[in-house]
Amino acid sequence: MKILLQNRDAVNRRHFIPRPETMSDLSNPTGRVLDVIKLLASQPNEDFSLADIAQQTGMSKASAHRVLLTMTAADFLARHPRRRTYSLGMGLLAVGQASLERYRGVEAAKIEMARMSAELGVQCSATALIGRDLIILACDGLPKSHAGFNRVGERRPMIPPMGLCHVAWGRAALVEPYLAFAKQHMRADAYAWLLEALPLIRQRGYAMATASWHRLGSAVVVPAAAQRDSAHWATVCELVAELNRDEIQLAAPGDGDIRQIGQIAAPVFAPDASMAFQLVLSGLPATLTARKLERCIERLLAAAVAVTDQMNGSVPAGRDAVAAR
Repeated sequence: MKILLQNRDAVNRRHFIPRPETMSDLSNPTGRVLDVIKLLASQPNEDFSLADIAQQTGMSKASAHRVLLTMTAADFLARHPRRRTYSLGMGLLAVGQASLERYRGVEAAKIEMARMSAELGVQCSATALIGRDLIILACDGLPKSHAGFNRVGERRPMIPPMGLCHVAWGRAALVEPYLAFAKQHMRADAYAWLLEALPLIRQRGYAMATASWHRLGSAVVVPAAAQRDSAHWATVCELVAELNRDEIQLAAPGDGDIRQIGQIAAPVFAPDASMAFQLVLSGLPATLTARKLERCIERLLAAAVAVTDQMNGSVPAGRDAVAAR
């Protein structure tokens, strides 16, 4: 295996891939508050002790204690009086509801996801590109395993082969650094196939890959406030270098063993013709047949069109094949 990490500093200089996080990144008090919110939001059903929060955000206990007191006083956090643990507070509920009022497409997506989950027996999720991460906004259906990308708030860095829908319909500011990272770290044949796959995804209106790339997906899933250091990125780049053709994109639904398909993703567009988020089907059954796969694809594309319509979304110009889904 050829590990393409000849110049780690070059990786860190690319704005697409963040530098390893250090304590200096946490010196901003506002950033500390945001880190706490992101951590708790990534595991909304869990309670965290002061020590847990300090460790996972990189703060000292003294700093974390001050932040938690302030957030608890504002009802952004709730503190359990006996266990002395912290969870999301009612104050954030109003913030979340206000955000949903502005981004109604997420609520529309949740309705469609519930329907697909019930009809198809799969897990459905909505993931958005926020900053440099893919983040789960909503999900429905039980995951088929505890590995990977299953819970609201979980995030993955936007690196190959993840987020190909965003790249296929993305603008230069997103596409260029994504492809630069891919060219540096992927094998030449894999990179060539990645370039071929992007127009294919646009033409058919969805992305689809095998489940075997989940070893990479599991490696990069981190709690919302967890740090990514040089060792983390070294592991990620090694796994990217091992990607094969089918882990990047399946050329056709009938390619290979369809029971190995890991996920299918379709874009939802915003009013300005940018991609708002993607709807993803995962956890497809081991008994998947060609006919059932076709049904899953048809249902996913219909749901993506329905949510785009409810958002008054607009398909990007020149993407008539997608608009005609």
